[in-house]
Amino acid sequence: MNKKIILVLVTIINITLILAALPVNSTQLSNNNVSLNEKSSSRPLIHGSKIYVDDDNTEGPWDGTIDHPYRYIQDAINVSSSNTVYVFNGTYYENIIVNRSIKLIGENKETTIIDGGDKGNVVKIVSYNNRIKSFTIRNSGNDWLSDDSGIKIEIDYSSNYLIIDDNIITGNCLGIHLNHIGGTGYNDKIEITNNIITKNRDIGIKMERGNKNIISKNYINNNKHGIVLSSESDKNIISLNDIRNNRENGIKIALYSSFNIIEKNNFITNTENAYFLDTHWNIWDCNYWDDWSGTGYYVINGVIFYPGIGEEPWKNYDFRPAEGPYNITVLNDAFPLFLEDYSTSKNFLMNYVYL
Repeated sequence: MNKKIILVLVTIINITLILAALPVNSTQLSNNNVSLNEKSSSRPLIHGSKIYVDDDNTEGPWDGTIDHPYRYIQDAINVSSSNTVYVFNGTYYENIIVNRSIKLIGENKETTIIDGGDKGNVVKIVSYNNRIKSFTIRNSGNDWLSDDSGIKIEIDYSSNYLIIDDNIITGNCLGIHLNHIGGTGYNDKIEITNNIITKNRDIGIKMERGNKNIISKNYINNNKHGIVLSSESDKNIISLNDIRNNRENGIKIALYSSFNIIEKNNFITNTENAYFLDTHWNIWDCNYWDDWSGTGYYVINGVIFYPGIGEEPWKNYDFRPAEGPYNITVLNDAFPLFLEDYSTSKNFLMNYVYL
């Protein structure tokens, strides 16, 4: 009898141990008293090296965990190193500086807002190997001499590997400004893709001394200028962008910026769809121009400066203009394409230009 009792007790203990080892499903968890606030109950549980930011956490503590996120984005950047900084919905009144390699990811581009408060740059990037994704970035300062920007990239490196994707960039002096302070001849490898860049007071995207970058699949509209390449910005690809309703130029290429490929973009109802100043060897191909006559090639007017003579009118040509506009879709989770992976119909030109 005693042996039977002992055997029953051993069996009960074994069953208890087995049940304790089984995983608990999400339904069971939801019935427990989990120490997450109401907002965090719907948060994606992103595993790995993540730091969290939530402007609703006004009381603290702040340690960057999902339970105790930082209140300010800059605080999270300051303690991160090769981390992902995940920012929950809210409006963050900050002028942030990205000075280390991170992925800065917003929860939703329409409701995760970085507001610069009408001063300086909203986001300034001074490091390499970064990604900025899924924010509304708005209200930079209005200092034209300083080129106040929604996103300013001020770098002195080669091979930076920066991706700016799935953002709304609006209400700034400049939308995005790349200024390569290290001089010319660098390979930046920056991709600006799947963004809505609209209603900026001066330029949607401005690139100075920027080389081997991709600007693709963006909506660039209702700025003063859509895109400006300047100061020896060479060997960039501008493809599949919808560029419309800009008050002066859809695109302007200036000051010895050469060997750029501009292909398969829509240029619609800009005051002047395209213009160039003192540049050579840029390639225009298969773009849709709303003011094309419908026959023959499309003429891009510009000016070339000749020493001792001065400025002279010049022309570039798109020999294969598209008959109708492209259906360009801005995707939330598009896979970024670095320059080596970019597919183009002009392989022989790529082999020559991108050496």
